[in-house]
Amino acid sequence: MLPVVIMGLGRIGAGYGAREGLPNHLQAALSQQELRVAGLIDPDAGAHAHIADAYPDLVDRLCTDLSDLPRDASAEIIVVCGPTDRHCSMLEQALDRKPCLVVIEKPAADNLATAKRMLAAAAGEGANILVNFHRRFDTRIVRCRQDAPTAPRMIVARYGKGLWNYASHMVDLLMDWYGPIRDVQALAESRPREDDPNLSFRCRMEAGFDAVLIGIDGLAYDQFEMDILGSDGMVEMRAGGSVLRRLAPVDSRHHKGYEALQTRDTDSGTVGGFQELYAHIAAHFDDGADLGGCNLATAVANAAVLDAALVSAERGGVPVRPETPVLHAA
Repeated sequence: MLPVVIMGLGRIGAGYGAREGLPNHLQAALSQQELRVAGLIDPDAGAHAHIADAYPDLVDRLCTDLSDLPRDASAEIIVVCGPTDRHCSMLEQALDRKPCLVVIEKPAADNLATAKRMLAAAAGEGANILVNFHRRFDTRIVRCRQDAPTAPRMIVARYGKGLWNYASHMVDLLMDWYGPIRDVQALAESRPREDDPNLSFRCRMEAGFDAVLIGIDGLAYDQFEMDILGSDGMVEMRAGGSVLRRLAPVDSRHHKGYEALQTRDTDSGTVGGFQELYAHIAAHFDDGADLGGCNLATAVANAAVLDAALVSAERGGVPVRPETPVLHAA
């Protein structure tokens, strides 16, 4: 059984302080018989109390720092789930243990410079590094990708809760489904870089179409929605992917001679991807199956797109070509 070490036991790491039902890495790791939880790392006493209450059999795996955990005889899978501004130092600490895999919770970093430092730190280390954009593994969203237009006319998305938070997920889907982003153009005024703004921007895809991401401030509800418009239909993603709809044109009931979109099917459910991620990890080390997911170099390319949106805003909305990261084997 491969040892798994989780650094950071908050709501995504181990469910501490999370709403009931929110997936986390600890639950997902425990779901795979091929994996065993070998270490749970967090300096917070409240997180330790949460583990003692929710997972009493794992209390002996608790440590306040990774350096306190004895090295396992087998190469470890190390999961980085701490605050985003600590991901770089946590990755460096993890790499010192020569792990077989590092999984970093998204976003890898909250700025491009730090993301590039992480890529440089990983160069030559030999460990696979994944960044957990979990929708890549969600089975419903994988099916949605198969139904989505292969050559969209346009994609229109709306988001709240920050460029590096929600918009990074959208950019990952864009690049995963449709390839590289050629240039980025902000559609709003400059915002302070120390914030995580809901910036509106256009991505011109290398595939030849535009994806427009509209950031919206001041909402009392979540907003993560995407419309993928093809010449002969549309796919809608609503509520972060909890609701997926496929629409096709039909004769309008209201205007003779016109066609309107009508829902053909709807797929509703909780957005997952965590258990599927760990199933992929187990299969990879068991029989060499492809890991899939977003590697660190691709996550840095994502950060370059977000940075380009900020640079474009600072320059008054001129198109900006994202930096191309140096692709190390990571």
